[in-house]
Amino acid sequence: MYNVLSKGLIRSWRHNPGNQLTTMIALILTFTVLVSFINIYRNADSIINSWSDDIKLGVYLEDGASKVEIDDIRNFLKTIKNSKEVKYIPKEEAAKQFREKLSLIDNELFDEKSMGNPLPNAFEVFLKQEASLDNKFEILKVAAAKISQLSGVEEATYGKSWLDNYKALVKGFSSTVVGIVIILLIGSLMIIGNSIKSSISQRINEIEIYELLGATRADIQIPFIFEGAIHGLLSGIIAIVFASMISSWQLKIISSDLSFLSLNWSFLPTVEIFLFLIFATIVGMLGSYLCVKEINSGWSSVEKNIWTS
Repeated sequence: MYNVLSKGLIRSWRHNPGNQLTTMIALILTFTVLVSFINIYRNADSIINSWSDDIKLGVYLEDGASKVEIDDIRNFLKTIKNSKEVKYIPKEEAAKQFREKLSLIDNELFDEKSMGNPLPNAFEVFLKQEASLDNKFEILKVAAAKISQLSGVEEATYGKSWLDNYKALVKGFSSTVVGIVIILLIGSLMIIGNSIKSSISQRINEIEIYELLGATRADIQIPFIFEGAIHGLLSGIIAIVFASMISSWQLKIISSDLSFLSLNWSFLPTVEIFLFLIFATIVGMLGSYLCVKEINSGWSSVEKNIWTS
């Protein structure tokens, strides 16, 4: 069987090398773009999720809040679902932190002696990292609404506008990637299909003879499906190499020009590379099958003029 498959593949390249080479180049470019987009999505999603680890709930207390009210607020905050840490920040510590951050710009912008300390006592609530983004959003929203009703609380904030923009960014980016993947997948199927159609047109007389000799549908279809699978697999392997080079170039830019952001950038892990190669092979097989599914049903003699016209 292997000899039959390999001979059919070699025959297709011998009869029409230009078409075969064009198909491979088109598939390589398509798969390279696809892998690059998948890798960008993985890294962007990882970066955005790492930013979400800093999401916290800020609870600012009234100036006259009593010790009992503060203790009640602390106890309530500890009951928040998926809360990891509840940190109390006295106004003196808040002023010190603010002054340290401001000193990077101008030491004289915040003069506590002349201005006093306008900052309130506050709590900060951090959520567990394993909590999903959607869960974090919902937890913070519900918690902020409840805490705002407690005695001694002036305001509870969780960066609502930032989180809304964040969710919109993630949703828009995900939708874009899905759309691009679908378009590239359809394009891949069309590229492989056109290549197989060309192979069939070159070997139409051979197919007729096989049919007349009683060859089964599978006997005739499998060599073409194998050809498509090889196209997909080889193109996928080369695309992985090219996409890896692109990822290395992106990492170099990030390391040199965006080093202050401390972004982690990596290429697809081995498991995902293996899964992509399986995907590329299946795409090749599917594109071929869609073209040869009618073979050996009297199709070749009836449709000969269509393929050769």
